[in-house]
Amino acid sequence: FERRGRVTDIHTVRGIYEIWDKLEVILQKVPELDFVRCHNSYIVYFPAVSEMRKDCFIMNNGMEVMISRSYAKKVKTAFMEWALTQM
Repeated sequence: FERRGRVTDIHTVRGIYEIWDKLEVILQKVPELDFVRCHNSYIVYFPAVSEMRKDCFIMNNGMEVMISRSYAKKVKTAFMEWALTQM
């Protein structure tokens, strides 16, 4: 999910869809284990991540999603918890 102004883009394998919901509202509707907010403008779906770096996620489609410093610790913890469920 990417927030741009008053619109939120949902990036999927089938395309990009626009909705008006804020990221806070979206986080309440999606599974907590699979999604994490990593920036004021982004929510990431862990199964779509191919690599996690210190300051960004590399998605399966090659897109880079920034991880802000204020979310970094929470993101790292959430990613490790998710990764452990995948073993």
